[in-house]
Amino acid sequence: MNTIPVIQLGIGNVGREVIRNVLEYKYREGNRFFRYIGIANSKSLLFQPDGIPERFLEEITSAVGSTEVMSQTGCKRHNGDLSPLLQELTRSDVRDLSIIDATDSDATTPFLLKCAEKGTVLVLANKKPLVSEDAIFRSLKRVPLGFRATIGAGLPIIPAVQELLQTGHRIQKIEGCFSGSLGILCSSLEAGESFSDVVKALKSKGYTEPDPREDLSGKDIARKILILSRLSGYHLELNDLITESLFPEEMVSVPPDTFLSAIRILDDQYREMFNRALQKNCTFRFVATLEKGTCRVGMKKVPGDSLIGRLKGAEKLAVIYTDRDEDDPVIIRGAGAGAKSAAKDVFDDLMEIHKRTRY
Repeated sequence: MNTIPVIQLGIGNVGREVIRNVLEYKYREGNRFFRYIGIANSKSLLFQPDGIPERFLEEITSAVGSTEVMSQTGCKRHNGDLSPLLQELTRSDVRDLSIIDATDSDATTPFLLKCAEKGTVLVLANKKPLVSEDAIFRSLKRVPLGFRATIGAGLPIIPAVQELLQTGHRIQKIEGCFSGSLGILCSSLEAGESFSDVVKALKSKGYTEPDPREDLSGKDIARKILILSRLSGYHLELNDLITESLFPEEMVSVPPDTFLSAIRILDDQYREMFNRALQKNCTFRFVATLEKGTCRVGMKKVPGDSLIGRLKGAEKLAVIYTDRDEDDPVIIRGAGAGAKSAAKDVFDDLMEIHKRTRY
């Protein structure tokens, strides 16, 4: 069997799990279906057209960080510009290449676009290239593209939308809760805990970004609903979305440590907001909605016994309405999250694309 050459960008938590999935598949099946020829982190890259030794890949999967491993002989330094890797690819004339983007950076977008021009298979766990200009999204979609890991890792939200579209449905509305950390926040506020204490606890446990404003601003959820809207056929840009932050504008520019202290002033506001809702058998959840070509992201008051209101903790939910089944939406619910779930989605996309194109 001919092997499929793979280049992977990003070897953080998700990236290392992706490599582990590929190696485990090889050991389990007794073949070499995929062959890593390139690995890159934010500072270094290794390109070996004949294949990177498995012992090097195993070192990456067992490393706490990638810096020491990628400082080995043969790795080249780069400053975020991946054009040298493009030049190496051109010189080596690699065929049937697949690119995995397991980073969290928009700096990979120019490289991905150049690869897309050559018809290269792309598999992304990285949302940022998909939420650049709509024209970039369309360009990336012209090649075999897997990106189920970008929304609800471990839950088949993107495959469900794709299947509906492929069977002639039109997406009328999507409503959902796509953040485990914000789900925990809302459940905790409903239970009477203070806003500032919950945010600090989430950060300390690693459930938020190092600066929790990235989560609390709704930016990450906005990226997810934008991807779903574009997949559904709407030509929206990120600034078209109506996004409501969980903290006031004046807190955007303060240092992270100051922010964590300053949000104590929001405790009474959220306690009162949830108490009033609970008195009317309602609650609040952080909800993303696509409806009639408009996207909204923010806190939404919902009945406590509704689909959204019954969500607990890190549970995620997507409710997808189509023109054919307006009263019978597709409902996807679960606690999919974490690097292992995202990596499995990446590997499943890789396998599915190549089985579809090879047979």
